Amino acid sequence: FPSHDKVEISPAAERGLWVSTVPSSTALGILLSALVVFFFRGILSTDQLLTWGWRVCFFMGFILAVVGVYLRHQLPETALFLQSRQGVTPQTLRIFLRGTMLPSILFVVLLGTAYSYFYQALYIWLPTVLKTEEHTQGSFLVNLVALLVFLIAIIGGGRLSDQFGRRRTLLMI
Repeated sequence: FPSHDKVEISPAAERGLWVSTVPSSTALGILLSALVVFFFRGILSTDQLLTWGWRVCFFMGFILAVVGVYLRHQLPETALFLQSRQGVTPQTLRIFLRGTMLPSILFVVLLGTAYSYFYQALYIWLPTVLKTEEHTQGSFLVNLVALLVFLIAIIGGGRLSDQFGRRRTLLMI
């Protein structure tokens, strides 16, 4: 379920919580994949893992991706989306980008960029650096703790935004 679909179908009083499940499910997926790799590293030798064991993990991910694509294509478009498509013209976009909406759009782009940098640094760069410094167990532990904190923070932030409002929650953070 993409986040825009969740916004369209969620009850107004729980919208933040519903939308928070999108990034938290990404973190949960990364966490589960790390646990699968940890499991296979425990039962296979390094040679087995490097020659054929990685293919098992890759195949498991492929199966999940196929199921995800199938499920997404089976979902109907929301009524709000279908209704909004009828009134979009090039002039609508020009009006949208002029005036008071442009600072809000730029702020959202800035937040998305900051999130991407944080994600890359914490979940990709840091574990890679720790592995190259021969701290493999530490790398897994840092990633595990960071993912758990991320899961709690995202869902908690969604709940806070439902309780106090989106603007106040952003200002608190």
